[in-house]
Amino acid sequence: MQAMPPDILSFEDSPHVLRPLQRRSREALAKIISAAELVLRTDGIDGFSIAAVAEKAGLPVGNIYRRFRAKEDILAVIKQEVTDRIEQAAIKRLQEEQFTDIRSLVVALVDVLVKSFCRNEALHKVLFDRRVKDPALSQIGSLGRRHIYLQYRAVLTSVLPPLKTARTELIATFSFQIIASAVVGKASGNDGALVSMPWKTLAAETSAAAIAYLEAAI
Repeated sequence: MQAMPPDILSFEDSPHVLRPLQRRSREALAKIISAAELVLRTDGIDGFSIAAVAEKAGLPVGNIYRRFRAKEDILAVIKQEVTDRIEQAAIKRLQEEQFTDIRSLVVALVDVLVKSFCRNEALHKVLFDRRVKDPALSQIGSLGRRHIYLQYRAVLTSVLPPLKTARTELIATFSFQIIASAVVGKASGNDGALVSMPWKTLAAETSAAAIAYLEAAI
């Protein structure tokens, strides 16, 4: 199986942070990120500002600017941290379980993604808010999704019957798209058909759809 992508960043190593050098500075950075996530969860993107983060963290505004150039950099760090957590959870699940069939693989991937996204719905809705149009955020999400896909494809290939490489790639891509689109659509709150659907129902229906596609495709 393909190994987990190396050098997953912590927020301390993010290029969006003006790197702290001392222990107290690192602790302040962690406090800022925690406060920023709280602001986003409670006040949404409309209430998110450097001043709001500073107030929630109990720090002077100047302390925030010593670490971040703008609030968009704070968003990017949070997006990276959240994406890393989901990526690591999904890849760990796919690497550690022994899959012998399509059904168990799909159910496991859907389960870990649903659990990861529903754990912090309010924060994900802000990060997916269509008003937050930042190429850096989009790239972070795309890379995380790509890493999960590569691990899924590697495991899927091991349980599929022998197929031509191009056919395997197509099947892996399309089945992953079924899963990712449903989960992200629900998490973002942008898909009206999925907003009111319980996560448990979404997991069951998404798994059934992806499994039905895969079984028909082979």
